[in-house]
Amino acid sequence: MIAVAVAGALGCEGETAAIAERPERLTSDVGTDDVSFLYPLAVPHAQRVELLGTTTAGPRGALLPRDLYDGLPGLDVLTPNGDLYTLFRVVSVRIDPCFPGLGVPDEAACKNQVRLVMQPVLPKPGSGLTTQDLALHLFYTVTRAELSKLLAEVVALRESSGVGAYAGNPRVHPVLAAGLGGTGAKALRESLLAVAGRSTLTRVTFMGLEHVGLAWRFGGFEVEGKGLVPITIPSAKTTVQSFVNRDIEGRTFEAAEAFPSTDSMAKLALFFDKKRLEAASPEELTSSLAMLYRLESPKAHSPDTVDCVSCHVAHAAESYAASVRPLVGAESERYVSPRGGEVTRDRPFATNELRAFGYFGDRASVSPRVSQETAEVVAHVNRVVKSAR
Repeated sequence: MIAVAVAGALGCEGETAAIAERPERLTSDVGTDDVSFLYPLAVPHAQRVELLGTTTAGPRGALLPRDLYDGLPGLDVLTPNGDLYTLFRVVSVRIDPCFPGLGVPDEAACKNQVRLVMQPVLPKPGSGLTTQDLALHLFYTVTRAELSKLLAEVVALRESSGVGAYAGNPRVHPVLAAGLGGTGAKALRESLLAVAGRSTLTRVTFMGLEHVGLAWRFGGFEVEGKGLVPITIPSAKTTVQSFVNRDIEGRTFEAAEAFPSTDSMAKLALFFDKKRLEAASPEELTSSLAMLYRLESPKAHSPDTVDCVSCHVAHAAESYAASVRPLVGAESERYVSPRGGEVTRDRPFATNELRAFGYFGDRASVSPRVSQETAEVVAHVNRVVKSAR
């Protein structure tokens, strides 16, 4: 039985529940909040320091040591990497028992991972925090026992806050929403740092800016020994891929293109051209929609089978296309969650909003791909991880 100590009144700022006795393995069903969640930005400026940063360290070491960080290419055309290092803070967390995807033929081939997304976080004029349109995605590989224990602790914290298992799109974790300085947030921090750090860090990917609001650059590295080894981007056959959209206001696509392009980007190009999209035949629309829906579905693609730009642009392309004409066709390619039905988006995306799971300024940005991967992870954890002895 999990014993839980409650500090103060639940729901009050800075006061929530904390685990008194940390469970050793998962025995309860998980929901969305337990495997994918955001940190809040609508907090006092002073709480920025409560967000996990690159130098934050636990028993596994710093989350992103400076020596590894210095091996990354320039992330922002306007700001040197050195000036960004201490600005990066964790904005979202994912706990995944089977990376790169649940379609691997053997459960033993699954990588158990904790993944942290960092963005530069700054005070917003007035109150609250905001972000720059840059991101680092940190991958920490752990054992199944460590992942089960972490999930059990997250579930216990969520339950102690009085929130049941939630089945919607990823959101701010309820324990964190109660205050970053609260006992619950501190307990969650401790749980994450118990498994995430230099000794478990295995991959770092990035989204950088070549031209603010107009051009983005993607790439990644495997962590090997004391250094970083570039990853070849699937289908792009290069280690760096860029995307350009010359509409800085994010209302439409203008001269939008990936460098290098790929077969999937060639299909998505239909959605970047309003006149072409309006004139497209049902057959052409269906062909491009089929590609778009497969890009968003974890049942069709994993990070190891699709290029960075296609994955990050698909949700913005779909949002824009839906504003131009009804998207009819390729219904069989639409993702259906294990609960039945489609995973719906919370709101439209701007055409310059390439964020997958984090913030676009101070606005939460969660792509359909992330929501759909989360639904699959929840089902897999409840079916496989929870039942393991």
